[in-house]
Amino acid sequence: MSENQLQPRQALNKAYVKVKPDHESMRAFKESLVSLLDLSNESKSEEFNKGLLTDFFKKTKGLARK
Repeated sequence: MSENQLQPRQALNKAYVKVKPDHESMRAFKESLVSLLDLSNESKSEEFNKGLLTDFFKKTKGLARK
């Protein structure tokens, strides 16, 4: 089976390619992602990690709309 790797521009819908995120939104998203990765723990329960993921989504939900 051959892998078909796409570049980000090819994988994204054309409407999303035209949207340019501002630097503040990107910084906030990166900080939230780093925090999520630091807090996640494989030895903890699945529910614990799902809660972290839910918090991440809540924090980053409004960033794209700014």
